[in-house]
Amino acid sequence: MSLGMSLEIYIGQKIKCINSRFKDNPNSPFKISEINIPKLGEKYTVREIVNFSGNTGIRLEEIKNKQYWFKKIGKWEEPFFGAYHFKILN
Repeated sequence: MSLGMSLEIYIGQKIKCINSRFKDNPNSPFKISEINIPKLGEKYTVREIVNFSGNTGIRLEEIKNKQYWFKKIGKWEEPFFGAYHFKILN
């Protein structure tokens, strides 16, 4: 998967949060205040890469959240974070 400027991202890769402005989405089954989110400047490890409605999302080893029912896809999923919130470190 690509993370900006054609850099490849993979599971186990180290990344850094460069944008910690997370906003509630009216179509989301959760509010940002209900989940654990990345902190600006902190380093994380990619646990999973998700493609959701054409967007690349990332789940992190260091942050785990409960699953929520996503009506649009009809299943329970753990929230993910948009790839644009991170930069690759290695």
